[in-house]
Amino acid sequence: MFSPTVRSIRNAALQEVIGLQCSPQAQVDELEIDDPAGLTEGDEDIFYELQELEEAYNLYSLATFPLKLVLFLPVDPPHLAPNDPGSILYALVPNDPETQHVMYRMRGLQSLLPQVCSVDCAHPGLVAQRDDLLSTISFEMNQMLSELWKEKELQRTMSISTSAQGIRRVGAGQKPISRYTSSLVTSAMILTAVVHTIMGVARNHCNFVLAALRVLITMTSKQLESNVTSHIRQQLNDIPMTLPTALHRLNLSPEFDIYVCCPDCSTLYPSLGKGELSTPAFCNTRDLDGGECKAPLSKTHTRGARVWHKPISRYSHMRFETWITELLQRPGIEDMMESTRPNPRPGTATTDVWDAPYMHNFLKSADPTFMSPSGDDLSLVMMLHFDFFNPFTNKTSGKVRSIGCFFMVCLNLPADVRYNASNAYLVSMVPGPREVKAEHLHAFIKPIVDDMLELYSPGILISRTHKYPRGRRVRAAIGIESMDIPAARGTGGFASHGHTCLCHLCNAKRTTIDRSNLSTFQLRNIDAHRQIVDMWLGASSLTERQKVFDTYGVRYVDWLRFPWWNPFESIVVGPMHWSKNVLDKHLRKNMNWTWDLPAGIPDNRPNRIDPITTLEYNWGTCAFLSLNEEEFKKSKLTASLVRYLCRQRGIFEAGLSRERLIDDLNSWVNKANSISMRRAHNIILQGGQVTDFALERCGELFPGLSVSLASAQYHASRPSATITSVARECGKNELIQLCEQLGLPGSGPKSELVQRLLAHYENIRIPHMPDVDVSGKKAKTYSYLGNEVLTEVKADMTRTLLPSWLKPPPLNFATASHGKLQAEEYKSLAFVSFTITLVRLWGRPNTALDFCARLENFLHLMIAVRILAFQSITESDIVAFELHYMRYIKQIKVLYPSCSIVPVHHLGLHIPHFLRLLGPSTCYSESTCEQFIGMFQNISTNFKFGDLEFTLHREFIMAARLKGMLEQRSFSDSLEEFGDVVKSFMQQHVPSQSNYRWETARSRERVSESSPIYRLLLAWSTAHGTPILSQNLFSCTNMRLGNVVKEPLPGRIENIVEDPSAQDSTGNPRIILIIRPFSPLSSHDSVHDPYLSNPIIGRSGAQIARLFYNSSSNNVDLVEPGDLISHVAVCQYVDSGACNQNPNRPLAQECIVVLSLDLILTPSP
Repeated sequence: MFSPTVRSIRNAALQEVIGLQCSPQAQVDELEIDDPAGLTEGDEDIFYELQELEEAYNLYSLATFPLKLVLFLPVDPPHLAPNDPGSILYALVPNDPETQHVMYRMRGLQSLLPQVCSVDCAHPGLVAQRDDLLSTISFEMNQMLSELWKEKELQRTMSISTSAQGIRRVGAGQKPISRYTSSLVTSAMILTAVVHTIMGVARNHCNFVLAALRVLITMTSKQLESNVTSHIRQQLNDIPMTLPTALHRLNLSPEFDIYVCCPDCSTLYPSLGKGELSTPAFCNTRDLDGGECKAPLSKTHTRGARVWHKPISRYSHMRFETWITELLQRPGIEDMMESTRPNPRPGTATTDVWDAPYMHNFLKSADPTFMSPSGDDLSLVMMLHFDFFNPFTNKTSGKVRSIGCFFMVCLNLPADVRYNASNAYLVSMVPGPREVKAEHLHAFIKPIVDDMLELYSPGILISRTHKYPRGRRVRAAIGIESMDIPAARGTGGFASHGHTCLCHLCNAKRTTIDRSNLSTFQLRNIDAHRQIVDMWLGASSLTERQKVFDTYGVRYVDWLRFPWWNPFESIVVGPMHWSKNVLDKHLRKNMNWTWDLPAGIPDNRPNRIDPITTLEYNWGTCAFLSLNEEEFKKSKLTASLVRYLCRQRGIFEAGLSRERLIDDLNSWVNKANSISMRRAHNIILQGGQVTDFALERCGELFPGLSVSLASAQYHASRPSATITSVARECGKNELIQLCEQLGLPGSGPKSELVQRLLAHYENIRIPHMPDVDVSGKKAKTYSYLGNEVLTEVKADMTRTLLPSWLKPPPLNFATASHGKLQAEEYKSLAFVSFTITLVRLWGRPNTALDFCARLENFLHLMIAVRILAFQSITESDIVAFELHYMRYIKQIKVLYPSCSIVPVHHLGLHIPHFLRLLGPSTCYSESTCEQFIGMFQNISTNFKFGDLEFTLHREFIMAARLKGMLEQRSFSDSLEEFGDVVKSFMQQHVPSQSNYRWETARSRERVSESSPIYRLLLAWSTAHGTPILSQNLFSCTNMRLGNVVKEPLPGRIENIVEDPSAQDSTGNPRIILIIRPFSPLSSHDSVHDPYLSNPIIGRSGAQIARLFYNSSSNNVDLVEPGDLISHVAVCQYVDSGACNQNPNRPLAQECIVVLSLDLILTPSP
């Protein structure tokens, strides 16, 4: 009668008790009843009753559970008794899925015992069967309790070990969805979660979606058979009624630490929970001078008799343990994290930060064991991003609204999944509605540092991960901080780029911003930085503290609590924003792109300065010629006058300070006259005559005019002069001398002298210098990138085909209607559109030299920015960046004298340092944070600050968790057909890097054996010695890898063929691409190829662009996806020579420009 399960357990019980090993024959009891029909009616009923109890036992026995996944409370309950094995159940973690499985099985077995005992029978065979079933159930219960007790002791031992090291144990959290939930119920919850978190549908509307789903399923079930209808109705009961219930079952709702934030000083007060405030009514923070903030922290709300207080501003922070415990429950994540280790390869291409020196040396001196963890420990290195953004997408009628967000990504993950939204860690949201002052950012950084310090040492013990059911120790450290310039300065404790100390990496100041030789600056170091911070902390008043900041541009920030933190290595120059800013400055400011002016060579007049009178000029020239260096620095010449003196001598002055220009004037004198005269005194001879050098370089002075007298002339002649201002700037002797020179009485007190001079000059109009624009803003007549050039660029853009991963620039760029361009749009314009058009227009031998020089300058910048987009980088690439960028930066002072040098130009000098230290900039670009911020725009909020920050934080985390859940193949497969639909949708709407394999869209018909394609494939397979392709071939309309799509187009990929029955080296279906290349130009036509002959991008340079005939070659190449090197941009070429009706220059056939988008090739300097 007994089933194999009962017999095996019975055999095990006998072996356990008496050491008896029963043979299969001995397992058959002599008293076993074969035919119940031979029993009496009462005994037959008992037989079937025992059979039902055995079936129930079998059901409970099949409800197995992995013992390693069972979790116990960290502290034993008071009623836990070693002599009572059953009390072990009270030590299980309540509400844990595995606890529920244990309790289900144990309670089921317990419920069977009294039922089996209550069976009253007299037949010897039935008595034996009842007793055997009873002993089997008892044995299994005792064995189960014994194993649970052993597991508890094992976990207790591990807990004691970690506690001794000060390591805190962290629960694994709730598992998403019970394994017994049907695919229909799960799909309904997933659909609602996607509608809410990805589509931005409000919560109450999602409740309608759930209700509608239930009704539709009910309506469908009514048309089916009764047994199917009852099954569906049973599942309908499991579909939640509300969105919060669905999100809870899916384990999508995160836990946050909520702080009440002072709207004035940003002090944080921990919040007790919903409706409860642990904060005072007003902020009680005191500053260094003892002043109390007193800003209100909450608003009082009433509704009827109900009164409650609501915080004005809240700061939400999700702890690292909350993020990592959920992440480590996913299959395969730990294997990917463990596979990444420092792998320096000197002399070879660097493809990731782990190949670079920084990660090899990270924490080596502070904690050598961190990067080489022992045993089952897991050490993680994080990259931090921070940025402010407008939650209303810049559509607020000019109102500036801003909130901030801290993001982290785990560098231990492989690069192709590292930046997926599903793996992102949204740390916290900085409340709005305005950007927080830089000096207040430390308040939001402190909770992050508190959290990460514990993660670094000693770490935490996660009680259960997917790979380690008994738990593992996890440590983490922030290794790289990547963000735009304002965010980097604010979070790093540095002054903004508008400060005198404009660079956080060296001692460059505003006065030296145009120097292009980095060796002229002193690089900062962490020891000196900490000393300055100590000075700032040690200040006794706000005034003293501000003086330290004004002098050094440094303040304290909590990152300094990290023992390894070195901002001069970890805070990178954000490559995305740097590329965008430098391109914007060059195209919009230097080259002045505009649709309002005709294209041509502008007059390049310097920027307007205040009018210079002849008397002011006499004062300045006299001071310049007769004063020594120190006296000239103290001469109080006006800024406009100093700029005018510089322009006369060809000294670059755009954007430079007055102090710097005075130094440059002094240097000019020393350099110009260093052979015969060492100082400016010698420009004027002892007799008062001006030397030939002074006459040639500086102009002629009137004899007898001293600096002080010239100064008095100028100040007394100013239309805005007053008695006080003139008396303050001029001495009495100079006033007497000036009065006598003008024929006025020279007697009386100083005030009377000033009054006489003011009255004299009141009706006299002092002429201005003739070469100073006094008409206001200068009228521009031409622009290098004027209307005609931009029209050509726009026309070429319409004729250009770009790969799908390269964001096409808008056709209405450089217009107010479009607004600001994004970083990727600037790259597309620089890499493709402007390169194709400007080389075509300005790359001809007969082009004006002004245009040729500016084309060369632009291409140097384009190549430098292009190198920053490389996916791998070598030392030769970094040298190429230095050479191209240095040539660019030195040329702009000559080509665009009226355009200032800005901090972004200086920061470019530091980029090679980070390329050598960290590898290709694409591995630490701040573009990751930007793409996540883009997801915020689709989240539905109530548009109320104080609430929307928390909503954005919560909804993003839920979307990321949902995406991570669907990326698990085992989970998505359980959703059946719905899994494919939702995965396809998520791939398009949530940022991710890779699908891990090529996916094809096949046509329905197979490739015929008689077709030319099949014969071609067969010949290629034979010639290359590859496995013969099967007859099961399909032609494909496209193939996709993540966001990269390849599809057949004439002249590129002629056809894509997939052989599902064959596999490549990775185990995926074999894919063959049939490629027919473009026809190269003839030797006659190649002479007229402006791209090939260009020294920067052509044959002798980077070799990234050339012309081809717009026709396909007769030769056909067959390659596999792994053989593809890069995409290209293709543009139909309009021959400028043919347009000019030059018979010697038109090309023989219609041509196209093919521009390589290979971001691995090394351009030549």
